Parts: sequence; C-alpha cells; structure tokens
Amino acid sequence: MSRKECIFLTFLVLIASFLRLYRFTDFLEFLDDQGRDAVIIKKILVDHDVTLLGPRTSIGQMYLGPLYYYAMVPFLALTYPSPIGPALGVTAMGILSVALTYILGKNMVGQNAAGIAALLFAFSPAAIKLSRFSWQPNPAPLVGLLMIWFSFFALKKNKPKYWILVALCFTILSQLHYLALLSAVPAGILFLAHLWQNRKNTKIYRSFFSAFLLSITIFLLSLIPLVLFNMKHDNLILNGFQDFLVSQSQLRTPITQKINQMVQDSEGVGMRLTVELIGFSLNTRDMNSILLVCLYLLSVFVLILNRSKHALGYRIVFLWTMIGIIGISYYQYTIYEHYFAFLFPALFLFVAVSLTYLTQKFRFLWVPIVVFLSVLFLKNVIMLPYWRAAPTGIHDLKNVSEKIQPYLLEGEKYNIALLNDNREYMGMKYRYFFEIADQKPQSQYNYTNLDKLVVIVENNEDPMKAPIYEIQQFVRESAGAPALLQRLEYKDSADIYIYEKK
Repeated sequence: MSRKECIFLTFLVLIASFLRLYRFTDFLEFLDDQGRDAVIIKKILVDHDVTLLGPRTSIGQMYLGPLYYYAMVPFLALTYPSPIGPALGVTAMGILSVALTYILGKNMVGQNAAGIAALLFAFSPAAIKLSRFSWQPNPAPLVGLLMIWFSFFALKKNKPKYWILVALCFTILSQLHYLALLSAVPAGILFLAHLWQNRKNTKIYRSFFSAFLLSITIFLLSLIPLVLFNMKHDNLILNGFQDFLVSQSQLRTPITQKINQMVQDSEGVGMRLTVELIGFSLNTRDMNSILLVCLYLLSVFVLILNRSKHALGYRIVFLWTMIGIIGISYYQYTIYEHYFAFLFPALFLFVAVSLTYLTQKFRFLWVPIVVFLSVLFLKNVIMLPYWRAAPTGIHDLKNVSEKIQPYLLEGEKYNIALLNDNREYMGMKYRYFFEIADQKPQSQYNYTNLDKLVVIVENNEDPMKAPIYEIQQFVRESAGAPALLQRLEYKDSADIYIYEKK
C-alpha cells in the first residue's frame, strides 16, 4: 500500500470513528430490544445460562438463531456490569466495514471507486446510526461485505473452496435478519455461473461438489438450535414461517397487477437503497427519482461497455444491487434500514462505480462531483442529532434502578412493569440494571405470587388503570387493591410506584 493510500485509509478510519463514537454514551440507544439482549448476554456470561434462540422477529412467530448473543459475550465481559460493551463491539465492526470497503473494494472495482464507496459508507446517516448501538442486524454490513468479497475471490482465483467461506457468511447473515436470506440469490447465481465455466474441468468440478456439500453442512448445523426448539414447542417456528409466507401470498394480486406493483415498488425501494441511503432527503422525491434513473443508466453503461480488469467486480456489485432492489420490492411490509443492512457495501460500491465511470468518460466532471460529495457529506454531518442536547440516556435507566433498590428487601419476590407509549410492558431496558443488582427480579415471564411490583411510568398513565397482564395479575392477587409502599419521581422522565400486597 502506497503512502497516499495509508494517509487516505488513516483519514477514513479517523472520520468513521469520530462519527460513530462522538458522545457515544450520551446518545446510546438502549431500548426494550437492547435491554432484552443485554439480559440474555449477561445470563450467558455471568449465570452460564445458555440459550438456543435468538430474538423473535417482529412479524410472525419466527425466531432468529442465537449466534449474535454468543458473539457479544466477550464485548460485554470487557465492560461488565456496564452494558455498553456489545454496542462498542458493533461500532468496531462498523468502522472495520468502512475500512474494508476500501481495502477489499479496490481489488474489485478499482482504487477510486473503492475510495468513494468507503467515504459514502463513512458519512451515510443510516450506516452511522446502525453502528452506534447493539442490535442483532447491525453487524450485517461487515458480513455482507465479506460474502461479496469471497464470491469475487472464488471467481477471480477460480478456487471453489472460497464458496465455503461464502456459505459461512450466509449462515451468519441468516441469524442476523431473515431478509438477509435474500443474499443466497446473487451468491447462488454466481456459484452456478462458476460451475458452468468449469464444467469441462473434472478436477475443479469435483472440488465444487465437495465445497457444496460442506457449505450445506455448515448451514444445516447452524439450524440445530432452532430445530430443537421447534420440535420441543410444537413446530412454533415452522408454523410462524409458513404463516408469514401465506400472508405474503395473500397480499398479492393477479399476475399483471403484480408485475405493475413490483415495478412501482422497485422505484421507491431503489431510491431508498441508493440515493436516500447516501444522505438525500426523503422530502426531495422528484430529484431523487431523477438521480436514480441516472444511476441506473450509468450502471448499464458500466456493465455493457467496460472491459477493464475490474469488469468482474462491476458485474458482481451490479448483480447484488439489482437482486437486492427486486427482492426487497417483493416485501409487502414497512422497510427499515436494518432490513437491508447486509446490502450496504454493495449499494455504496454500486453508486461509487457509477460516479467513477462518469468521471473517467468526462474528466472535467471530477471537480463538480468532488464538490457535490463534499457538500453532501457536510450536510449529513450537520444533520446528525449528536450536536444537540442528549435525551434520557442509559445513565438515567441505571439511576432509576438504584433509586428503587432500597425498597426491595432480601428474599422478596418482585418484578417490574413499564408503562410508556411504546408498550414495552416488561421494562427490559430497566430490567438489565435490576439483574446486575443485589436484589434480582423474577423472570420477565413470571408475574405470579409476587411480594412487590415496581411500576415505572413514562407517559403519566395511572398504573392501577392500565389493562396489562403485568399489572393486573398483581392486582388480582392483592384482592383488587395492592398497597402503595412508595411513589418516587425521577427528573421529568419517570414516575415510580412500588406496590406490595396487603
């Protein structure tokens, strides 16, 4: 690597690190999902309580695998009892993804395109946001990048053994988010193309067979925890997956309308995954549509006319992007950034390749494109929320727990409930700090036979009138009128009620 490349890479890592670590704790997102994950990881680390399942999906009775929880155990160990370790681990992966987009990308699409893609990655608001807190889908960009790279390397070096690494990456992605299963399509197409190219080479053809068998074995082994849980719980996961597929098919219309709907959806998804991902506002849809059309046209020119040594890399990036846009267009529910996080590297490379091709054909455009990108990056940085006053943060959650602890006596059975507008009734974001205290609560699934109930209210709701099981079960066991032991206030963020049975 030349001196200029080292300077650029150093700048890249520094800027990516600053944007992902500035005021990290002040703006750390620690909501119900993060609290739930932290409790599970803590139980694995401290209580040696292993789990076969990852989190439940937001749609359907489906569950992801537990790989993320075990991967985050070392990071929690570094900061325990503070729960910020997994978030720092995700941030480290995000910064590494930016650096590897350049390091690996330059062999695929050239130094200039890889540099632009890495800068787009470093300054992307969506990528920055997903790199600043712990969540199951957030490592997906790093794994997606490696999957693309190993696919490229298998074809470039004509080595079937690299498809085993592609399968390993796919196996990991399948445990981060179910929509990442879409990555099997471009990888499968490239595998079959590679197989066809070597159909007359008996020795390599046998290597393909061995690589395929080992790849299938790796994926099937990763499913063992889910299969065991599914068998133990009357096919809960399988039935949920079937219900999800049925609901998708029921949402579909006749074939002509289906094609028309997918074309319309693909325009919006295309804008979301390219133009808006790099920082353009959702409010400039007309301009975004024009930019999307320009990107598509440029990418077609690159695909057809380019015959450089990077042509293979261009084709792979194009394939991943187009399959991603078409596949996600088929999805009939609301699309969030973390759904397609595994595509981030391909999308940034796709945009960068198009811009680089434009400047190669019209060299005078380098200056306006550099100015354009500089303004875009500056706008992205200015619009980040981290320059403003911090909201209620992780320190406040810990302080609430510490404020309640003196009212919980040794040996008492108690649990916590939360009332807020997000319906996080089990209070998982608070629960972690109770779990690491001396007096631990009952499981979030056990609200029977309690001595005390702690209700944390964030929305001014009357606890005794809240029609939720976590509270009403305690009310019923208290003959309809539990005694209010103490009412506390914490700043302007929460009211705390501690009830006990009469």
